[in-house]
Amino acid sequence: VVDRIGEGDIVEVGIGPANRDPSRWDNPDVFDIKRPKITNLAFGLGVYRCLGMNVAKVEMNHAINALFD
Repeated sequence: VVDRIGEGDIVEVGIGPANRDPSRWDNPDVFDIKRPKITNLAFGLGVYRCLGMNVAKVEMNHAINALFD
C-alpha cells in the first residue's frame, strides 16, 4: 500500500533522530565533542538551507562562551 500526502494533510517532521544514523555516525547515541564534522540535517542543505543558520550559530557561540565565563 502506498500512502500519499494529500492537500490539507498535516505532516509532522522531527529532526531529532535524523542525525543518529548508525551507518553514518560512529556511536550515534553518544555525545562526542571531538566527532568529525559531517554534514547533518539540522539546518537543511543546498537551496533548502535555513536562512537563520548563521545567526543561530553566532547566538550559540555567544551563549556557550557566556556559560564558560
